Amino acid sequence: VMAEDLEDNFLRFGDLIILFHDETNSYLATEGFDNGPCYSVICKKNQNLTQEPLYRQYIYKVLPRMNYENIDEYEKAKAEQTAISQGNLKAILKPASDAKAKSRIRTEEQEQERMQRLVNMEQRAKTEAEYNKKLIDSKTGEFVQYGNDIQL
Repeated sequence: VMAEDLEDNFLRFGDLIILFHDETNSYLATEGFDNGPCYSVICKKNQNLTQEPLYRQYIYKVLPRMNYENIDEYEKAKAEQTAISQGNLKAILKPASDAKAKSRIRTEEQEQERMQRLVNMEQRAKTEAEYNKKLIDSKTGEFVQYGNDIQL
């Protein structure tokens, strides 16, 4: 047996895999990366998967574990900012009288600080996404070894 033939039997980063359960004769499927629930699809013997209308939901790509902390933090802050700007902020900034002018100025300053934090979070999220892409590119083709963290 040649060494090249043995290497083809090992899992590599970037490989596309299908997860099959022999006892239940079913495939593991999901509707996407962000959609949490997984389900199993029972199949007939010798069934051609490409004949299934949703066969792509059975295919997973082996990737190195990536970081999403900054991306998640930014998405959450962006959603909060959108909620504020769609109604709450207008009510806060509307001056009712001269006596409330100081609180209005403070609120505008706080809004400017919040926007600057959002810009900083966006930059960190972009940096994290770039790092994740470089990680995928550098690991693709390498063997997955025992103890490696992976994600599908």
